Amino acid sequence: MKTHGDLMYDEIKGKMLENFRNKDNIKENFKILKELVEKLNINKCQISEIEISYPDSINYLVYLLQNKKGINFGLCEKYKCWFN
Repeated sequence: MKTHGDLMYDEIKGKMLENFRNKDNIKENFKILKELVEKLNINKCQISEIEISYPDSINYLVYLLQNKKGINFGLCEKYKCWFN
């Protein structure tokens, strides 16, 4: 079963990855991520509202984008997320 973070990742990893022009600019990457998350069809809300409804889903999304797509968000290499 996919989490909300997985669903957002699936939408972003396709055609939206090109929005991350400089993959090493952490501040810019978070700004772009915020804009993309708020545009996703499955969300229709702001990041703060997503975190209330789906705790840690944004952290997990950041983890997936950094570790699977090489977009730097400044996470330690040993960073892990655990879900119930």
